[in-house]
Amino acid sequence: MAITPASTVNPELLNLTGKEKAAGLLIGLGPEITGNILKLLPEGEVDKITTELLNMERLDPAVRDAIFEEAYQLS
Repeated sequence: MAITPASTVNPELLNLTGKEKAAGLLIGLGPEITGNILKLLPEGEVDKITTELLNMERLDPAVRDAIFEEAYQLS
């Protein structure tokens, strides 16, 4: 997957909460990796992120890429 530099993404698309970004990251990682990550989190955090996952109708690929880029920059 090619990561789009955050500077090329519309800033409005990046106006996401931390929970929304976490949900977007997990969507991008896929179900197997997401399941393994969720097992490591406290139940309260899993509930919050799960709520965001359920509320997301669709994740724009440019937003997904920007979320991955931000996570990479923070690591």
